[in-house]
Parts: sequence; structure tokens; C-alpha cells
Amino acid sequence: MTRKKILGIAILSLLAAALSLHAATFSTATAAGKWGFVTNGSVGGIGPVGAVGRFSQAVTGNISGIQTRSLNGSIADEALTGNVSVSADCTGTATINVFASGTLVRITTPRNCLGQQHA
Repeated sequence: MTRKKILGIAILSLLAAALSLHAATFSTATAAGKWGFVTNGSVGGIGPVGAVGRFSQAVTGNISGIQTRSLNGSIADEALTGNVSVSADCTGTATINVFASGTLVRITTPRNCLGQQHA
């Protein structure tokens, strides 16, 4: 086989896998694994905010991870713990505790769809 045919078959296989995942039923257990994320935006009255991090999610929904966050130019390494619950339609809820230097600095409760945060 030529490289183009092999590449074409690989791409079609990945597309088929992605489509089957899209049709799958989601749950807290199926969302378990290792995840990475990037966030950005602004905090009113303070300035721009951005973060990059990673976390692991157990089949029970417990999460733990780390992030490096910049808030108006002030950078901090933060630890994350919490719990997430994923519904069959890929929506869900999470409670995430954010720690800086071992001190709880905030609790976040975003609604998640496998890593996509909704307002």
C-alpha cells in the first residue's frame, strides 16, 4: 500500500471511532481518565486570567490535578481536588477545590461536557 492509502485508512478509522464515541452513552465512569485543559477570560475589576493544567478523574468521579494560573500577570501554581458527575447526555456538574500553597483559595462549580465549560 502507498503511504497515502495508509494515511487515508488511518484518518477514516479515527473518524469512525470519533463518530462512535459521539453516539455513545456518557457517564462519570466513561469520562474517567487523564485530562488536560486551557482556560482564559477576565475577572471583572481585576484583569485577564488564564490557566493551563491537567487532572485525573477516577471512575467514582473524584478528581485531582494541578494548574498554573495567571491573574492579571500574577502567576500561581495551584492544586485541584473535587468531584464530577457526568450524565448520559454528556452534561454534568463538578465541584472543584483550588488550593495555592496548601490553602483553599476558591471552590468552583462549573457545568462540564467532557472538558468544555459552559456559562
